[in-house]
Amino acid sequence: MALNDLIRSARDSLVALFDPTNGGFGRAPKFPSAPFLLFLADLNRATGDDTALKMLTFTLKKMRLGGIYDHVGGGFHRYAVDERWRVPHFEKMLYDQATLIMAYLKGYMLNPIPLFKETAIETGEYILDQLKSPEGGFYSAQDADSEGIEGKFYLWTLHEIKACLGDDEEAMEFSRLFHVEEAGNYEGGQNILFLDAPIPEGRSGKIKESLSRLKAFRAKRPHPTTDKKIITSWNGLLIDTFVRLYSVTGIKKYLEAAKRAASYIRERHIKDDGRLFRRTCEGEPKYEGVLDDYANLALGLISLFKVTKDPSYLELASTISEIALHGFWDERLGTFYYSPKWDASLPLMVEPPSDSATPSPVSLFIRAILELYRYSGKEEWKGRGKELLHHSLKGIEKMVLGYTDLLRVAMEFEVL
Repeated sequence: MALNDLIRSARDSLVALFDPTNGGFGRAPKFPSAPFLLFLADLNRATGDDTALKMLTFTLKKMRLGGIYDHVGGGFHRYAVDERWRVPHFEKMLYDQATLIMAYLKGYMLNPIPLFKETAIETGEYILDQLKSPEGGFYSAQDADSEGIEGKFYLWTLHEIKACLGDDEEAMEFSRLFHVEEAGNYEGGQNILFLDAPIPEGRSGKIKESLSRLKAFRAKRPHPTTDKKIITSWNGLLIDTFVRLYSVTGIKKYLEAAKRAASYIRERHIKDDGRLFRRTCEGEPKYEGVLDDYANLALGLISLFKVTKDPSYLELASTISEIALHGFWDERLGTFYYSPKWDASLPLMVEPPSDSATPSPVSLFIRAILELYRYSGKEEWKGRGKELLHHSLKGIEKMVLGYTDLLRVAMEFEVL
């Protein structure tokens, strides 16, 4: 099937799956599906497809207003158990924050709604506040539970709202906007904060002040446990995201955080021979890196090169990509493996070019190779990247929605 036909098939499948009432795709439980959102953004940018932009914009608005978004502290919970985005599973994952910041930035660049940029910045603030290690790497997640109860850290009673904001019209207006009820809108008289519509412009300052007071109150509660594994792949993804967040907003602390995370990974996760560790935990490196570690780190380093012009970032991205090409690609069978061929302790599992909650490691790696050509000019990267792209596109028409990130790569680089 021709590339344009594959893209059209994916687009039409998303139209059929789209929820026109609540945004997103399919029914409960409802996940953010970042690869779909990024595909829609790039499809509109490449072709001007108005339906793609409408689906993207509507979904971004609905997620931001729903309880899946932490209105007090910023950032997104992992998924919603209902189709209206109101009741989250309260776990927060680093990769969700990174991919959703990217989606909101792309949405903002296509349709400059201030709420989209604000959401990206607030989610970045959450990461810096809660997931950054003292050494500069980023932790992988925060649990859903605190004190043995799911969501306890994030839930509110009307009494607590009044204690923070006062038993007056301010508290009542806040409660009306965020659906806080005396009996609770959730289990046990507790409330999840969510909105039906964006806060009226004339009230946004006051509401933000109220949210800040709630944040200070909430900070005194026992926090959910933080998973302090620092994973190479997810840090590479965040480095790429923070560079882009800096590029769109001009807020320099995101670039500095990306550079510091890159330094941490370079010092702790890269062996003397250039191969990668999968993660560190409390400073201890462990496990061989897998394909998405190499792909996401290469892309993060390339993004840093774009804005800093520091050639060491491009050189390191080239080195680890060379290692990955030899370690994960089987020329004879024409397939990528998830784990490296040199690690005899793990079975050689084929890595299909399909997406999961994050974009496919195969598509990410192909993108990295083609980006290396774009910025180094080395023809061997172009030839190998195009070859791998064409090979990976074969046969995906049977389940095209599983390969939206690969289609994004094809849309961007087929002109090379």
